[in-house]
Amino acid sequence: MATLASARYLPLVDTERWAYRSLMPTELETQFTELIGSRVSIRLHDPEGGFRDILGHLLTPYTLRNKRGEIIEFSHSEIFVWKRVIEKV
Repeated sequence: MATLASARYLPLVDTERWAYRSLMPTELETQFTELIGSRVSIRLHDPEGGFRDILGHLLTPYTLRNKRGEIIEFSHSEIFVWKRVIEKV
């Protein structure tokens, strides 16, 4: 079920701990700053259409390191959905 929280928020969708982009990019920066070092999964809008997923540990609010050690940059405006992922042991 989607709701409109306020004029500065996009529609909110709550489905099984995924965080759909309900915040503006500047507010996402604050959340991602608090999550630096955490493992996250982010689904991005692909410029050619569709989506692509990235998974890894946040290094900065705009970069993460995947399991191959590659640093991936992304823009908050590209984010469709994201969530914090439980660490592998």
